[in-house]
Amino acid sequence: MGSFLSRLRISTKLSLAFGLGAALLACVSLWQVNAVRKDGQEIINLFENRMVPIRQLKLVSDAYVLDIVNTTRMVQTGSLPPGEGLQRVRQARVKIKQDWAAYRSSFQMTQEQAGVLEAERLMAQADPLLDYLEVLFYSADLPRLEHFLDQGLMPLRDSIVGQLNQLSRQQEMAGREQVQASSVRVKRAQAVAISIILVGFLLALLLGRIIAKDLGLKISQIIAGMRAAADGDLNHMVVVEGRDELAEMASELNRGIDRLRESMLTLAKDAQMLRASEAKAQAANRAKSAFLSNMSHELRTPLNAIIGYAQLMNRNPDRTSKDQDQLRHILHAGEHLLSLINDVLSLSKIESGGLVLRTAPFSTADFFHALRALFELRATGKGIVFELDVMPGFPEYLEGDEGKLRQVLVNLIGNAIKFTDAGLVTMAATYRAGLASFEVRDTGPGISEADLLRLFEQFFQAEANQRAAEGTGLGLHISRALVRLMGGDLTVESRLDEGSAFSFQVALPESERAIELEGRGEVLGIEAGQKACALLVVDDREENRDLLTQLFESVGFSVRTANNGLQALEVWALYHPDLVWMDLRMPVMDGFEAITKLRSIEKSEGRSRTPVIAISASVLDLDRASVQELGFDDFLGKPFREAALFDLLSTHLGMRFIRRAENPKPLPSSGPSLGGLQRLTHEWRLAFRDAVASGDTPEAMALLEKVEDAELTQALRQMIKAYRLEELLTALDQVD
Repeated sequence: MGSFLSRLRISTKLSLAFGLGAALLACVSLWQVNAVRKDGQEIINLFENRMVPIRQLKLVSDAYVLDIVNTTRMVQTGSLPPGEGLQRVRQARVKIKQDWAAYRSSFQMTQEQAGVLEAERLMAQADPLLDYLEVLFYSADLPRLEHFLDQGLMPLRDSIVGQLNQLSRQQEMAGREQVQASSVRVKRAQAVAISIILVGFLLALLLGRIIAKDLGLKISQIIAGMRAAADGDLNHMVVVEGRDELAEMASELNRGIDRLRESMLTLAKDAQMLRASEAKAQAANRAKSAFLSNMSHELRTPLNAIIGYAQLMNRNPDRTSKDQDQLRHILHAGEHLLSLINDVLSLSKIESGGLVLRTAPFSTADFFHALRALFELRATGKGIVFELDVMPGFPEYLEGDEGKLRQVLVNLIGNAIKFTDAGLVTMAATYRAGLASFEVRDTGPGISEADLLRLFEQFFQAEANQRAAEGTGLGLHISRALVRLMGGDLTVESRLDEGSAFSFQVALPESERAIELEGRGEVLGIEAGQKACALLVVDDREENRDLLTQLFESVGFSVRTANNGLQALEVWALYHPDLVWMDLRMPVMDGFEAITKLRSIEKSEGRSRTPVIAISASVLDLDRASVQELGFDDFLGKPFREAALFDLLSTHLGMRFIRRAENPKPLPSSGPSLGGLQRLTHEWRLAFRDAVASGDTPEAMALLEKVEDAELTQALRQMIKAYRLEELLTALDQVD
């Protein structure tokens, strides 16, 4: 049965089930209608066979009672003439014969034969008496008529009427029996109909059960196949026999699984290739990070010595003003080189997601004043106007990453001044509900729509402006990354020959004034009442050890040194220093392994914790939080300022220092005379001012080749090499 049903369509199966039930109900209904029709016909026949004879017997009885007896009484009483009475009696006798003959013709029951014969016998006896009655009517013998009525006619009438009534009762009883028999047949027919309906219902249920089982099995097989595919078993095939819709669905599902398996295989191959490419990219990224880290370390290490020794030499109060001026230029050049290294590291951190915000309170007035001082002179040198429009409403102090915010605005304003030849550059700032909005707008050449689409990409430079080649194409990319890090986004609006406008909005909550330490001048020594703490300096480079040793001993500290981590552990175990300055990258044993062993020894021997400050030129992937997790107490990146060293000593040892008061220093001397600038052409001075203002020292050196005054050329070249650019701009401004 199941295999037969599997060959049928679902609609055919359902039609079969419902059709079977409908057919059974139709058959039962037809059969029941036919049975009712037969019972109705039987009732009609019963009426004809029983009720008509009863009516005819009633007519015969009435003829005897009403027509004959009543007519006789009316003649006797004189209310009816004898002649008319005779006529009525004769008519009644004719009617009796006709009705009895009609009764006899419809008579069918044999069990009433005796009663009928008795009635005929009585009516035969009545005939002579009725003949005599006619004679009495004819002769009008009224006295005898009364006697005949009472003694002869009435007793015979009673016998005949009684016999007729008995026949009527027999007919009625036979009719009731036939009605009861019909009722029994109707009930039997109803029982049979109900039985047929129940059988049909059971058959329909059975057929429905078979169909449901067939459909349920196929649906379960399809669901099992889908679950297997969802669980990753793409080799599982759904097997559904038959040719109905579910079998077709299973076939299509198998086709879909096959296609999915092929897609998964293709995707797996693509994923494998992607993983290989990703591995190569990660390897390249690690190589790049390692290269940047190594280069940063290699650049910062000698730079640390340059800046450190310059700071150390600058501590000597006996230096001449010329020496101090030259030392300041050395420090300025070193810090400029350090800022270039930091820019490269910033780009690498942006790519690796390692750049973090370092928020702190800062003065709003000082921040904007520094921006004005930085660009106002440069804009004036190009003959354009720089406006700093700060709307009212800014709090006195803000909480944010001042350095990153300044880096973004310096880049945007610097670009605007660089590419604007006439007109003005405006930096507008507004503040509302904790949000600071900035917009840098210029009247420069503008940017084409094609270049706007790629403006923030790395190394992209707009083709419409020849001066774009002077940069690296990283400024806007880094600026937008910094703005997004601060929770905003950098947008641009520009049209060719109409200028550009860069804007962004960042959250800068209002803050209280930052706590500032008084007396931040140069450290001269340790305040009285404090012990001279012992320090351990661990570094593999002799110049770094010597630099820190001279600096700390000049103040009053006792200093021991070690050139690797293993030697540092030995010195630490012998002399128990109060604080350790430990480099991280060293031979034999690096700083990471050394701090692990040192903390382990402290724990096993129950010693007190020795503060250890990590110092390293590798700042790409290190910060204070990361080294503290390794066991260090703080971190200081190379190159460092001496103020940062003494601040860490105050933080971790509670040291108090004697400092030199910071008095305002006079402006540095201008060096050689620059009076010869007046003899140079105005166009040359404008080009030279533009190169100096933008920090383009190669371009400034190239312009000097055109100057015939050898003394002036030598003086200007010395100032450029010493990075005395602000002094040059001031001298140029005085000439013009």
